[in-house]
Amino acid sequence: VDEAVKIATDLAEALDYAHRHKVIHRDIKPANILIHEGRPLIVDFGIALAVGVAGGGRLTETGLSVGTPHYMSPEQATGDQAVGVATDIYALGAVLYEMLVGEPPYSGATAQAVLGRIIAGKPVSATEERPSVPANVDAALRCALEKLPADRFASAARFAEALTNPSFVQPGTPGTKTDIRSPVDWRQRLAIPMTGVAALMLTLAVWGWLRAPASSGASTRLMIPLPEGHQMWLAQNPRLAISPDGRTLVYYTDGLLHVRSLDSFDDVPLPGTQGARTPFFSPDGEWIGFTGDAGLAKVAVTVGPVLSILDVGSGLGADWSADGNIVYVPALGSSGLWLMTEDGTGSHPITTVLDSMLETAHARPQLLPDGKSVLFTVIGPSGGWDDASLVVQDIASGERRAVIEQATNGRYVSTGHIVYAQANGIVLAVPFDLGDLQVRGAPFPVASGVRVAFWGGAASFAVSDGGTLVFVPGTSETRSLMNWLDRDGAVVRQLGPPLNAAYATVSPDGLRIAYTLRQPGHNDIWLMDVVNGRSEHFTFEPTEDESPVWSPDGERIAYSSAWTGQSRNIYVKFVDGRSEPVLIHTGDYHFHLSDWSPDGEWLAFYEFHPETGSDIWLVSADGEGQLVRVVTSEAEERDAVFSPNGEWLVYSSNRSGSPEVYAVPYPALSPQSQVSTEGGSLPRWNESGDELFYLNANGDVTVRSVSTQGGSLSLGTPRTLFPISGELPT
Repeated sequence: VDEAVKIATDLAEALDYAHRHKVIHRDIKPANILIHEGRPLIVDFGIALAVGVAGGGRLTETGLSVGTPHYMSPEQATGDQAVGVATDIYALGAVLYEMLVGEPPYSGATAQAVLGRIIAGKPVSATEERPSVPANVDAALRCALEKLPADRFASAARFAEALTNPSFVQPGTPGTKTDIRSPVDWRQRLAIPMTGVAALMLTLAVWGWLRAPASSGASTRLMIPLPEGHQMWLAQNPRLAISPDGRTLVYYTDGLLHVRSLDSFDDVPLPGTQGARTPFFSPDGEWIGFTGDAGLAKVAVTVGPVLSILDVGSGLGADWSADGNIVYVPALGSSGLWLMTEDGTGSHPITTVLDSMLETAHARPQLLPDGKSVLFTVIGPSGGWDDASLVVQDIASGERRAVIEQATNGRYVSTGHIVYAQANGIVLAVPFDLGDLQVRGAPFPVASGVRVAFWGGAASFAVSDGGTLVFVPGTSETRSLMNWLDRDGAVVRQLGPPLNAAYATVSPDGLRIAYTLRQPGHNDIWLMDVVNGRSEHFTFEPTEDESPVWSPDGERIAYSSAWTGQSRNIYVKFVDGRSEPVLIHTGDYHFHLSDWSPDGEWLAFYEFHPETGSDIWLVSADGEGQLVRVVTSEAEERDAVFSPNGEWLVYSSNRSGSPEVYAVPYPALSPQSQVSTEGGSLPRWNESGDELFYLNANGDVTVRSVSTQGGSLSLGTPRTLFPISGELPT
């Protein structure tokens, strides 16, 4: 027994190291454990590598579960693609059980029989089979082999500690401080799905079991497929909401917000809501507020004109309280939360992002029923989901306290709970006392497999005051293919494997693509070879490196970068790595680069300012720090790119109420000319500068012929080349 426990403890410590470096093995079994000079080694990370290369779900899309049957976790056995740390902990528990008892915890004549017992079999006990197994080891095993991931150890290190702690008892044992079960017998009501759920569906659950036991009823679960041809925009911020009475949904799809009553088969699009983010309902359920291209606005549920409330508003969330106030986040970054009346007056800040290495932003607020406090998510220093926390602050005094660590998207409901998400896609509920603003009990799981966004931990779920939950299932990453398209929109070539990538830019010679690869806790710049699709690292630091742009000669790349808790910088680095990156500029707010001037002297970037929204600036590329203001109005301006002859800048702006493309001569920067008339974003020039491409309001690729002779701008008739299917490109 001692030798088995020692081996398992060493293995748990090794797994904890791998997990902290964002690697999940997925196939822990005796055959993948070797003994070298008395110490165990975990080998064969093949499935972990294969899943990473293939893009997550591709290995399981045919229904094949990845792993070895006897050591599969229940979530692997059901084909769930969003497996994490808890899966490896389960498999290690199965290996330890076999070392102690002589056979795996569940067996059967066929693989299907084994998987069925893993999913539905009764809990096992090593002590029942072998009385000499200590009680704490048996308790640790039972915890590691729990059916639900949320009931297992939070880390492999915790598993190791339990194995060597004689006083450890299994979480959930009645009367212990580690009890994480609900007062209601939720196990009888939470079904584990036998197949994966398509990511383009909404899943709704009515939880009677959040109420008092006397009034509890069985949960009702149903799927809501989107209309044919529509897709759910799985953005970094939740784009769905549910009305206070739990009877009406609003979600963003097909370029607009759509409303759907639960007693209807159809959804209704809301005109004028292009680009809407983080929708939220008024307390009476008659209005839908949202942030989008026109700032903070509202529209009637019954469909009507979009009414502007305020010119600013980021996609980090807002909430409408019963006393007629709205709390919102005006901009990404250090702006904190602001409060105003529902007519847009009296706007003032109520929280401050700490000026330290502790916080990145405040997001997804909710005004609590007492009208005196606000619940919100603090996005941690990495910007990732793993260091987010839920905080409650007294609005008048500014006093605040952290109520739940490693949690995001907290929502208080009238059942007396805070419902929140964790990075592993599990939604939990915990009793919360409004009187003293403290958690009063242990959390218990509500749903699993909920999509959690890569940056900031935004979870794609919403909950009504009465306890109706709606969520989008899926993994924590959205991976996409990069494609070459011809002028008819046909795919000429697919570039590389599916990637969680953004800000792709092509080198001047057309042979390489620089892009941002989003990873847990940080982003890096990578370079892809266009011919063979292979990629290699370009930046390596644990920073958020984004939005690369090529120098005109293709020898250098400029990119934005931010160390944990510090200001955002622009660095320039040689592609061949001949020297260290050179710091060009340091800014106070979050920004992205968009272009490098043809003469090599200027870099264009757009900055997210808390008062004026996104603004366009130029900074000298020689490192002298000279800044030129291009446009800094209260509208949202971004994506400025130089014409090939360097005489014009084009960019997108929503000053008219919706995004359009504008042009200004350079370096005069006035007067401006409007290029698009039916919506326009992401402008791009062709190589010779006689054509300008952009996306129109429908997301179709539009082209206009351009003449810039004699300092004037002459535009031909816009022509639609082809539509973009699915999510709009970045």
